[in-house]
Parts: sequence; structure tokens; C-alpha cells
Amino acid sequence: MPYTQGELKRNFKMSADSKEARLLLKIIALILSVSLWIFVTWDETAADKRTLSIPLKYDNLQEGYSVKNAVQVIEVFAEDRSPFGGRLNADVPIVASVSLSELKPGKYTLPVIVEAPDGVTVLKYSPQTVNVEMFRMITRTLRPAFVVSGDVSADMSLGVAEIDPQEIRVRGSEPSVIAVRRAELQASVEDTVKGIDGNLPVMLFSSDGAQINDLTIEPSSLYVRARLNKTLSEKRTPVSIQINGRPANGYEIGIVSISPDAVMVRGDKALLDKLRDITPDPIDISGQSESVSLSIKLTPASPGLSIINADSVSVNIEIIPSMEISTFNRVPVEVGGRGVYEDWMIEPQTVSITVERSAESLSADISDVPIKAVIDVTNIVSRQIMLPVMIPGLPKGMRLVDIEPAHVKATAVPVKGE
Repeated sequence: MPYTQGELKRNFKMSADSKEARLLLKIIALILSVSLWIFVTWDETAADKRTLSIPLKYDNLQEGYSVKNAVQVIEVFAEDRSPFGGRLNADVPIVASVSLSELKPGKYTLPVIVEAPDGVTVLKYSPQTVNVEMFRMITRTLRPAFVVSGDVSADMSLGVAEIDPQEIRVRGSEPSVIAVRRAELQASVEDTVKGIDGNLPVMLFSSDGAQINDLTIEPSSLYVRARLNKTLSEKRTPVSIQINGRPANGYEIGIVSISPDAVMVRGDKALLDKLRDITPDPIDISGQSESVSLSIKLTPASPGLSIINADSVSVNIEIIPSMEISTFNRVPVEVGGRGVYEDWMIEPQTVSITVERSAESLSADISDVPIKAVIDVTNIVSRQIMLPVMIPGLPKGMRLVDIEPAHVKATAVPVKGE
């Protein structure tokens, strides 16, 4: 039966629509197949997991302070759970930091805070806390002495030792600077017999003779002109200070420092053999409540002897408040800071705090002294963690001695429905 022209057009359109529909169905089927394949073959255990060594940043270090024996690297175990992964490498922007804000000199155990970019999960990291020791940075002026190292014969003596400049500045952490007992410019016997005429490095020593190398010395070398001659003998002799009297009530003597603490004495060998020390006039500290600093002129112990490298010494006598030890038992541990979890369970719930109390604070009843023990849960993501106990706002005239225990276990309390 022959078709009319309209029927032919209608049949042709239906045929074309049928081809387009089949192509569309094929595309949809392909998309569904790929999606199903990804869903079936994706294994979450195949997520990119690895351990990275992340430099540890120490933030908010106050000017004039330094940190000693600090951890430099944190081991972070992280994962990238995206289907394509591959982002965990040395350049991934994971940041590990410790805040040193408002810390005073002393030893601390501080929490490490680790932050990761979106899509990267930090599973664990170690260590979670670090021990740091804070020091003040101080400067001290010293007068170096020229010293001949080695055995000098009894008939040899040192000619005029010229040192230029005569003073140096030593800068570094407070304990290391205070530990310096002498500064020396050393030369061997052989070189000194030939004559020294040039720069020598400055060397610093503690009271037990150990060399101190962790300080900045300005200038680090000095010009020296000296020679060993066959004349009078010389002897390095310690300087001793005699202190008379007692400080004011409620005060005691702290550190006593002498600079230099020894001088070179020249003279007859028989006189030098009897010489034990150089002792200036006594210093009277009766009734003192503040530290005493003064310069004392040196004079030889007997006629026929001369001091060749110093005519005076600087003496500093530290006068500090007397301290008494007090212990606060069963101080409740409070939770401070805003973290991921709202409630925490603390174990143990109380600690013992031992403090030194100065004379100015002894009049207060020990039971009325406001002592608080706090842990900081800011940015803590672990549900269970050991955190250091901190004592904020210690009253004036008190210094923290010990916390027992120094760390407590904090466990996040699950929210209903978790």
C-alpha cells in the first residue's frame, strides 16, 4: 500500500528519534557503569596514609628570651581520603606549633598543636607535648686575662701583657652567662717565649674549669702583646671576698659573683709559694635589703709582690627575700580553653602544689592564698590525652617549685547520640 507524503515524513521522524534515544541510553548506561565500577573497586583502606616529619614552630617567643633543648620535628601520621590522593608529601601545608606566649623563665611541658588543610586528616602525632626551658638573655662585661698554657719554669716571668681592648661583652642565656667565672686569652709557653704580638681568641670558663662555648662574645678576639722573660716568677691567684654582717630581716644572701675571680701576681718565688689568695677589705651588708654592687681595689698580700693584670675587681652580692616552702594539697584541676569537646573527665581530679613563699607573703594565712590548677584543652582533637597542669596567676611573692602529678589524663565526655 503506497504511503502519502505526510506519512513518509512521519515515519522518517520516528526512525530518527529512535536512533537518538538509543544513543542517549548508551551514554547513560556508560556513566552508570563507570560510577558502579568506582563504587565497587574503591577501598577506603587504600587511602593515602603516611608519616611526615613536620618542623615544629615555637610561636610568641618574647623579646629578650631564649629556649633551650627544644624539640625541632614532630612525626605526624596523616591520610588523604580523596579518590585520587597523592597530596601527602614534604610540601603538604601541615603546621605543628607550640605557643610560648607570656612564659617566664623556667621549665614547662607544653601541648603541640597540629593543623592540616581541608581533605587531610591527622590520625596521630608524636610527641603531643614538649619540654622546654625558658631563659632570659642577659649581657655581662668581663676583663679577660692573658694566660700562658703549659709548664713555665720557675725562673721565667711574664713581661708586660698589653691587651686591647681590655673588656669584652658576653651575651646569652642567664644561667650560662652567670656560670662564667673567668675570660682568658691563652698562648703556649713556646709562643710566649718568642713573643706574642697579635690577636688571640677569647675563651670562657666556669668555676670547675670547663670551657663555655654557647655564648656570644664581642669582640671575640683581642690584641695581645706579651713575652716570657727570665726574671721574677708569676702565679695565678684567686680573689676571695669576706662578707660581714647579715641582711635585713626576711632577706638572705643569694649569688655572690667576683670579676675577675683570679689575678696574676708577680714576685719572688718563695713569696708566691706562700700566697693562697688575694683578699680585699671586707664588705659589710648589715641591714641590706637590696643587692650590693661595687668595685674593690686590689693590693698585693705582701711587699715584693705585684698584681700585673688588674688593679680592682667588681663584686656583686645578691640580696633576695627569704623563702619558705609551702604545699597545697588536693587542689581541684579545672578545665580551661575552648576545644572540640564540651565536657572533660579529669583523672586524677586534684593535685598537690608546692611553692616557695617570700617573707612579704608569709603574713597571709596559707589557707587564704588563691591557688588554681588548670589544663588547657584549646584545639585538642584527641578524645583522651595527658595534659600538663598549669598554675596561672601565682600570687606575688611566690614561686612554683613542684606539681604532683605534673600531668593529668583528660577524657572527652561523649555527647548523647554519638
